Order: sequence, then structure tokens, then C-alpha cells
Amino acid sequence: MIAAWSPEGSEIAFHTAQGGSTSTLSVIHPDGTGDKVLLSRAGNVGRPAWSPDGSRIAFRIDATIYVMNADGSRVTELTKVRPVSDDPMAWMPDGEHLVFWGNTPGAIVTGLCSMTPDGKDIRLLAPAPPGIEVLTPDVSPDGRWILLGGQWDIRAPLYAFDVRTGQLLQLSQDNVDEPRWRPAAP
Repeated sequence: MIAAWSPEGSEIAFHTAQGGSTSTLSVIHPDGTGDKVLLSRAGNVGRPAWSPDGSRIAFRIDATIYVMNADGSRVTELTKVRPVSDDPMAWMPDGEHLVFWGNTPGAIVTGLCSMTPDGKDIRLLAPAPPGIEVLTPDVSPDGRWILLGGQWDIRAPLYAFDVRTGQLLQLSQDNVDEPRWRPAAP
């Protein structure tokens, strides 16, 4: 189960397998109240990512990215582009783009991609480094950097993508799990 906090911390989005080929995306309050199923579908529903304003949740069903309103309404398939796998995606702080690991339409190059939350303007930001299959993105609070690392079952070195310059920097030789930015405490 991968869970994600809403930006203001009042809800947690998470997915669960319901047996067979169905899974759900739900929200719950941190005290255990307000459990609500937002979506139940065939396939692997998961990898929730809240928009910065908390109004939408991006998620995957298998390897396809979707977005819906935070109340479960207006479920929209963003693109027919098939990312490499069902890896997480991340929102840019302005809420105007999602970043994910995959391919652009018609491309055979895999790497860090971005798109608008309506599934348009899909762009390759940086091609995959040699020998790297999958990297998991997480965006810095200021939106300048995108950290890229492995995931729970496919570990990889830690990279940082500089959004301003378009440069991809390898930060570690050692393999890491999914990276997470944490803002400084006030």
C-alpha cells in the first residue's frame, strides 16, 4: 500500500487490493474516521499524488495515469501513453504539470517526462541514464529540482534533475529507494 498525505494534512489517500482483479483508491482522516472509497476498478489502482492545492488526485490504473477531483468525481484518463510501469508521479508546486517516468507519444526513448493535468503537452525532460530502467520522481518544494531514485523493488542510484537548466546529475553511486523531499521545519 502506498499512501499520500493531502497538502493540508487532513486526509490520506491510499489504495488497497479487493481480491481478484479489483482494487480501490480511498481517503481517510489521520484519526481513522471518514474512510471513503473514491474509486473501485479492475486493475492495480494506486500511486496517489495530491495536487498542491488539494483539489485533485493523480493516480494510476496499471500503467495509465489518471486524475480525478479529490471527492472522487471527474475521473479522467490523461493519456494513452504507456509509462514504463506503474511508478509514482509527482505534481509540480504550481499544479500546472505532473512529472512521471515513461515515454512521450511515439517515442522509443524512456525518461523523465512531464505533462499538464489534462494529459496534454507531454514532454521528455531527460532521457534515462544508461542502464537505468525506472526512476521514481519527487519534486522539491520550490519546484527547482526533481529527485529521482529507485522504488521498492527496483533500486537505482539517486539523481537530481535541475528544472532550470535541464541538467541531470547523479548524486550517488549506491542504489536508493523512492526519494522524498521534506521541507525545513518552521
